[in-house]
Amino acid sequence: MYRFKRLLVGLVGTDRDATTVQYAGMVSRMVRSERTHFAHVARRLDVPRDIRRKYPELIGPVDDYLRDRMSVTATARFSGHPDTRMTFDVLKGAPLTGMMRLARQAEIDLVLVGKAKAHQGSGVLPEKLARKAPCSSLIVPEGSEPDIRRVLVAVDLSEFAADALQVAIALASAGSSPEVICLHVYEGPARRLQLANTYQHIAAELRDQTRRYCGRLVEKCDGNGCSVRRRFLDAAKPWEGIAEVADEERADLIVVGTPGKTAAAALLLGSVTERLIAATTIPLLAVKRKGTGLRLLDAILGT
Repeated sequence: MYRFKRLLVGLVGTDRDATTVQYAGMVSRMVRSERTHFAHVARRLDVPRDIRRKYPELIGPVDDYLRDRMSVTATARFSGHPDTRMTFDVLKGAPLTGMMRLARQAEIDLVLVGKAKAHQGSGVLPEKLARKAPCSSLIVPEGSEPDIRRVLVAVDLSEFAADALQVAIALASAGSSPEVICLHVYEGPARRLQLANTYQHIAAELRDQTRRYCGRLVEKCDGNGCSVRRRFLDAAKPWEGIAEVADEERADLIVVGTPGKTAAAALLLGSVTERLIAATTIPLLAVKRKGTGLRLLDAILGT
């Protein structure tokens, strides 16, 4: 895998930032990052006129205040690789567009954003950013411990499964007790079409095909000292199956690969990944080949 040399850490200015910054520090050490950008994107950076009149001696430029606040949080919480250079960016505009634009301009390899633990559903920044960013994304739920010992990597039968497995092994091997669970969740033939013998034969063939593919996948990837276990699960809702196995295995991190072979398909994450991001309380890394869908992203950003 390529190294995550450049990290972008999105901050929101709340207590949740402490978790995101601590986790980013751990990732920085593991991947030996060269540069870490901390960013806050606000829809407005001006102070209402009546507030300025009432407290003229207390209010300075808002962007300077936000930049100083990020610096204080990073100084207290970020323990990254000693050679990483830190920068602090305050941008005005829509958070999603601002983060994507910065990721594009700074040639970011990995975007990290926090997520409220109580959040359910789709349509918020973490899912949208992971879906549209031109690089890999790491979603860090509030309260996540900055420790990776057991990694669950969800693989499918696409070419991107090898990318996800290699990243999972690299991260696990940098941890204290490296272990990777390679999980393939497949959906068997529709149960409403069950004709006992036919269903059993198809399901058995599907399981055998999956085991052969995953076996070849693991053999191709250098384990790098990691223990790699394979698991298989037949589930009608793959994202629920992945989340259940992650809880059962007490995984510290879930890694998924971006599906699709075209630029547009690879840029827009599959529904399984999106639903998993919304549902899980475990940090989730969506692996995407850097530069994926840049033309489409430029069209979105109007660049």
